[in-house]
Amino acid sequence: MNNPYPALDDVAFRAVAEGRYIKSSYSNGNAGCVSFALVDDLVGLQDDKLPLDTRKARTLVFTRDEIRAFVLGAKNGEFDHLV
Repeated sequence: MNNPYPALDDVAFRAVAEGRYIKSSYSNGNAGCVSFALVDDLVGLQDDKLPLDTRKARTLVFTRDEIRAFVLGAKNGEFDHLV
């Protein structure tokens, strides 16, 4: 699995990619949601529609501050037009 993030060392990327992922209780129950994992101060996001190896390789990695900004924006309705 190649680490696409130059600023993130390979060990940290692998830890996030292989972390314990959870998905929203609002998910439709099948492989149709995104999942999140917290590893140290990094948050991984994966698309659970993909096969496991592909999902891990395509893991998006964010800092907690980046996720915090997104969640606060979502709570404020800034992304309501997307749903």
